[in-house]
Amino acid sequence: MKAIYSVLIVDDEQDMRFALGRLLMARGFEVVTASGGAKALQLLETGAPLDLLVLDVRMPGMSGLVLLNRLRHGPYPRIPVLILSAKATPEDVCNGYAQGANLYLTKPFKPPTFIQAVWYLVGDLAPREKEVLELDLLAAEEVHLLEPQAVRGAKDESWSQT
Repeated sequence: MKAIYSVLIVDDEQDMRFALGRLLMARGFEVVTASGGAKALQLLETGAPLDLLVLDVRMPGMSGLVLLNRLRHGPYPRIPVLILSAKATPEDVCNGYAQGANLYLTKPFKPPTFIQAVWYLVGDLAPREKEVLELDLLAAEEVHLLEPQAVRGAKDESWSQT
């Protein structure tokens, strides 16, 4: 079976990389993993096609937000990025979106919510399917969404957690 989408998972926790990789591979995704930001940059330098980046924030060496900033100002300015992090303060969430994340999920999260987030970001879905998926994500407590004005200033308090 040919992979439908290619995903790079960047997390310093091996068990997390393994678990996320298994969830995605079981659904036909091609998965590549990296244990940190520097390793991810090395993998990305090969120019391999990539449909989604799943990124932890807190990692030794290069943080996920530094990696995200480099990618947004470098070779992957538009790649969808899903942040998975234990950092869940309003400031953390705002910083993630300010650096260019497309969606921010906090750990711990439910595997179905993770899969829904992935499909929402990369799936070639009909408008109605995307709308239903969006409503499901809005109901998940580990999904953090921002009002557009909050992204302009990372210290803005006008964010909503749903």
